[in-house]
Amino acid sequence: MSLPPVTTVQQPITPVTTTVINPSSSSQAAPPALRTRPAGWHAKLFGFDWNRRADQHKYLVKSGLPEVHAAIMNDDWDLALELICPEDLGLHWLPPASQRPSKKNNSGLDTPNWAFELESQDKAVRNHAILQMALYANTITSTGDNCLYGANLLTLCLLKPARPDVMQHVINLAKTQAPHYLNLPDAIGRTPLWVAIENQDQASVQLLLKAGANPLQDCEFSAEGEPKSPLSFAAKYANKEFFRDLVRAMIDHVENFTPYDFNKDPLFISRWASGHSSEDVLWLADQLEVVRGPLLCCKDLSGTSYFYRSVIDGSLDKKIASGNEDLIEWLKTLDISSGSYYELESSPLYAAASVTSIPSYLKLADFLLEKINENPEENNSEKFTREVYENFLLSRTAEEIDLFLEKYNEDSPELDEDDKLEQKNELMQYQYKVLLRSQHTLSFNNYARLVKSVWPFISDEEKNTLFLDAATRADDRMDLVFGMLDCALDISTVESILQRAASIGNARAFEFAADRSFKMGWVLESLKAGNDVGHGMLYWALTAGSLKWVDKLIAAGLKLQNIISSSDSYISILADLDPQSLANKLKGLENKITPRMIDHARTEAGKQALTALIPKVTNNS
Repeated sequence: MSLPPVTTVQQPITPVTTTVINPSSSSQAAPPALRTRPAGWHAKLFGFDWNRRADQHKYLVKSGLPEVHAAIMNDDWDLALELICPEDLGLHWLPPASQRPSKKNNSGLDTPNWAFELESQDKAVRNHAILQMALYANTITSTGDNCLYGANLLTLCLLKPARPDVMQHVINLAKTQAPHYLNLPDAIGRTPLWVAIENQDQASVQLLLKAGANPLQDCEFSAEGEPKSPLSFAAKYANKEFFRDLVRAMIDHVENFTPYDFNKDPLFISRWASGHSSEDVLWLADQLEVVRGPLLCCKDLSGTSYFYRSVIDGSLDKKIASGNEDLIEWLKTLDISSGSYYELESSPLYAAASVTSIPSYLKLADFLLEKINENPEENNSEKFTREVYENFLLSRTAEEIDLFLEKYNEDSPELDEDDKLEQKNELMQYQYKVLLRSQHTLSFNNYARLVKSVWPFISDEEKNTLFLDAATRADDRMDLVFGMLDCALDISTVESILQRAASIGNARAFEFAADRSFKMGWVLESLKAGNDVGHGMLYWALTAGSLKWVDKLIAAGLKLQNIISSSDSYISILADLDPQSLANKLKGLENKITPRMIDHARTEAGKQALTALIPKVTNNS
């Protein structure tokens, strides 16, 4: 007869090597429950008496279990302790090669190649065999959620789990006699440490780590995108105590993790922190002093780091302002890598540039920029430094910039007043350039603060540039800059405002520019002289919404008949702009109101004004 499994589950198309555990971040993991069954229970399920030598032999043949594996599987722990030797550590629980029925439906049994290839020393051959096993095998032997198929002695003990004294004996045997088995994946890719973490068996995790198990040993055949090493698996799925133990073991076996490379994240602390609360991160930072600094710079579930939040909420600033110089000294002792700051949204220095006091910003900048510039080739430190500086200039008042220069120059007593003034002018020029680049994204209040800050330090040409943009904005920027205007406007600025205001429908800006435009003045004079000009200016005035200048052009002698004859769209626009006086403006002109004109009108008042001009048909009886 063929041997049925203890529990049968459908074999997936690709091999599954892990069972995801529910993460826990606040409680100690409970050790796996030791199943108490009578010795020989597994053999008895299939009609064999474990205590009879002949039946035991038949059971071993049918199951494919090595003898010591069979003793463990049947919970005969005393026999297991008696049998276990170093040579048993490398044995896998694999199926007998002749258990699969022949495809040819004859009386014989054929042998699948994968059963032999699983033992190959060639990794590619072994991987292929695993896939073939998944395709051909319909069932796998399991206990609960644990797949025992392909287990070696160590992973089998962990999966069962074995009696504590047996477990410790096997781990000690591996440590003293065959240490490479502490990290060796079994036939389906599981390392002992991986299995212990997956089963939330913290006692075995600690035993394995003390014995020398490597938290970074890859588990073979992990699904794509899933963790491969026990440490990366613990970072994603295990509770914080497991992760702490593994990181501590890594720290004990590696000479130096400083400066910590956040890009490579060798201890997976950044990955771990991203899935845990700020309280958990602070807990781990207290547990692992060596990586305390990097942990405080990792983004947690909130999306920001403890260090970043201490800048934003003002607690860091308060400590510095209260004279606690030890805080900066403490920051200098942290193992902080430049890689932790290159995401602007979560950078403590970027935040400090806009919200902390000037003394605090300078102290942090001195410390952090030194860190950031440690590896200028590896990291884009120049770009980052520029963006931090620009954020500072966009966020500060003129008074704060004066204080910045005062504090910055405290160590430079040789600078005279002319040098300081030149320094101030250069800084304000930089602030002006930053304003130009960012003006379209700034709120009105920030825009107003920056314009007032740079206005005394910029040239008339630069003021014209600001004025040109402000004059064609929909918010209060035009009023702000109009009120500050203390220079002559260039002809090109006025003409540009005229054109831009027409394109965006800003009547006020258009009228301001038209009143000062040499071009518009020439058009008026030419119209008064009887010339047929001003068609384009009328169109600009109409699209800008300036009834004032429409009337001025008509009063100056604009030949409206020629214009409406060239395009009926003028009448539709004029109807929207001045529906009350439309009839008077068109009086005496040859025109015919059409349904198309009415459709092109955008306002209801314009449509009604045009409809009223359509001659009514009367019946004479």
